[in-house]
Amino acid sequence: MQAMKSNVIGIDIGGTKIRAGVVGCDGRLKSPSISIPTDAGMPKERIVGSLLQLIHSVADGRDACGIGIGSTGPLDNEKGMILDANNIPSLNYFNITECLEGEFGLPATLENDANAMILGEAMYGVAKGIRTVLGLTLGTGLGCALINGCKAWQGVTFSAGEIWTAPYEDGMIEDYASGKAISKRYFKITGKHLPAADIAGLARAGDMDAWKVWNDFSDALACALAWCVDICDPGTVVLGGSVTKSADLFLARTTSLLKTRICTNTYKTLSINIASLGDDGGVIGAAASYLSRRKNL
Repeated sequence: MQAMKSNVIGIDIGGTKIRAGVVGCDGRLKSPSISIPTDAGMPKERIVGSLLQLIHSVADGRDACGIGIGSTGPLDNEKGMILDANNIPSLNYFNITECLEGEFGLPATLENDANAMILGEAMYGVAKGIRTVLGLTLGTGLGCALINGCKAWQGVTFSAGEIWTAPYEDGMIEDYASGKAISKRYFKITGKHLPAADIAGLARAGDMDAWKVWNDFSDALACALAWCVDICDPGTVVLGGSVTKSADLFLARTTSLLKTRICTNTYKTLSINIASLGDDGGVIGAAASYLSRRKNL
């Protein structure tokens, strides 16, 4: 009977790649996840066709009770629709849950990718057992999520946590606290186009321009965290995303600055952790979001 099945197909959709896997109720992958390029500039039919083929590949005879999707937004979670996603415009106003339910005969849920990743950490990762969790995802862009009691705070339009547009200096916070911000800042100083990972390597090798970029990033991140922490008083902060692979360059400075900018009582009880689920965090989180949402239907 389908009700007895406990596996969930988790799908993590980003502007660069799509990753999928089958996740057990313990938060562990049943087999290695598989990723494919998103091909964001391609027509919808090609992207969706590749997505369906990917899901068929990872499912491959494994019983599942449903499908959890974590996607870049904005989204309409109730309708299961991707709205105006700048990095995958071909899928704008596409009802992805309806499509997958029709193809696989399984119920599906849609969740913001930052919410999904941090929910996965709250249910199965570094924040397991902590009721209130604030998470920031530091990838190409900047995402934010608040998890309380293993449920993501959604807001009226499912846009809670979309802090990336908040003003900071002469732009918005994502212009200073994200992977693309690091690259743009280094280009502004040196005239060289490099990805954040390469700029991290230069900083470790003693490049002072690279160090300045990472220090500026640390300052901006501390500012973003200060506002969020003071508003929600979390038990822990989880930082996820590709930029955290360079945590040795920013975490100590960010933590030190944060201490001076938040309520003393909050800082005494607050821990700051790097996400523990790695590259599969989005897939596991998408499955977690399905389980969390279905539990409360």
